[in-house]
Amino acid sequence: MRQNVKIKTLYIGGGTPSIIGEELIHELIDEISTYTCLSEIKEITIEANPEDITNNIAKTMKKIGITRVSLGIQSMNKNDLETLSRINSPEDNEKAIKTLQDNGIVNINCDIIFDIPNSSEKNLVETLKKLTRLDIPHISAYGLTVEENTPIHLLLKRGKIKLKDNFKKEFKLIHEFLSENGYIHYEISNYSKPGFQSIHNLIYWNREEYIGIGVSACGFVNKKRYQNETNVKKYKEKLSQNILPSMYEEKIDNTKEFEEIVMLGFRKNDGFPIENIKKLLNQNQFHKFQQKLELFKNVYLKIQNNRIIPTLKGWIFSDYIVRELINV
Repeated sequence: MRQNVKIKTLYIGGGTPSIIGEELIHELIDEISTYTCLSEIKEITIEANPEDITNNIAKTMKKIGITRVSLGIQSMNKNDLETLSRINSPEDNEKAIKTLQDNGIVNINCDIIFDIPNSSEKNLVETLKKLTRLDIPHISAYGLTVEENTPIHLLLKRGKIKLKDNFKKEFKLIHEFLSENGYIHYEISNYSKPGFQSIHNLIYWNREEYIGIGVSACGFVNKKRYQNETNVKKYKEKLSQNILPSMYEEKIDNTKEFEEIVMLGFRKNDGFPIENIKKLLNQNQFHKFQQKLELFKNVYLKIQNNRIIPTLKGWIFSDYIVRELINV
C-alpha cells in the first residue's frame, strides 16, 4: 500500500482480533498510521469476544483511536449460550459492554443469534430487553446456520437438540421490538439508533471499493473481487517475493454486476435504483425483470422514486425473491 492513502473506514475483523491483546493491537494501529491519517478515518471498528474485554484493553482501544467495537455476544440467556457452545456468560456480556462504555467507547454493536434450538421467544425478548436497557446503539441479528463439524452440529446429529424453524416469527419479533424502541431496521440483519449505522458495512452493501489485507481477506477494487491466500505460508511467500498474495480473482462483468446490485441492494431498507439495473440488461432481459417486479410488487417489494424497496415480507423471503429477480 502506498503512503498517504485516504481511507474512509477501517475494520479489524475476520475472527476475534481482540484475542491478541492490547500490545499487538497497539502495534497494528501504529503500523497502519504510517500509511494513512487515522484522525481522518470516519470509523475504526474492531471485532471482539466479550471475555477478551478487560479494562486495560478497553483503555488501549480508546487511546489508539478505535471508535467502534463489535461484540459477538450471541445471546443474553445462559441456556442459549450453552446450546451454542459459547464460553461467555450473560454476566461476561454485560461486563464487557459496561467496561467499554466506562472507557468512553459507546459505539458498540452486539451480534445476536435467533431461532436457537431448545430456546423460546421469551429468551429472545430477554436478550433484546437487556441490550436496549444497556443502551446498545447497534444490533446485528442473524438466524442460526449450522456448519458441519461444529459442536451444535454434533448435538443435532446425536439427537440431543432439534432445530425449531421459527425464523419467520422471530425475525418479525425482533423487527417489531427494536422498531418500537427507536432502532432503524436499515439492513436485513442490522438495526441501529439514528446516527449509528455501520459506515463500513454500508460500503459492502453499496458495492463501494474496499481493500482486504491479511490471510483469507477479501477485497473489491477496479471492478475485481479477490481473496487472499488462506494458507499463512503461501501468503508470506508471495509477500516476500513482492507479489500480491491473492489466490482468487474475479472480474465483475455486466451479468455479475446486475446480480450483485439486486442481491446486495435488496438487503437495504432503501433498496436500489431501477436505473442501475436498466443499463446492464438488454431490452428483453429488462422486460422480464419488469414483469418480475409487477409479480412481487406491493407484497414483497414496493417501488418509490424509481427505487426497488424491500418490504418486511420481502426480507423474510429474500433468498427466493432475489433468486427470481436475477433469473432473467
